[in-house]
Amino acid sequence: MSIAAARAWLAAQGEMPLHMMIDALMAGPLGKPDWLLTHRSRARLFSVAARRRWLAPNLAPLPWPVTL
Repeated sequence: MSIAAARAWLAAQGEMPLHMMIDALMAGPLGKPDWLLTHRSRARLFSVAARRRWLAPNLAPLPWPVTL
């Protein structure tokens, strides 16, 4: 999921050097280790079911379309 988030965020950025984009990405909400907990509860995120298959967010929708 984190790779999909970074890919979507980077695709939405304008032209700038990669190191500047990565700095901005890591300084924003996606750079925080617990950002997924705004979209999924801790119980859902770390559940056995979530390790086995895709589970949709149960707290808030993701800010980009999900492609599986």
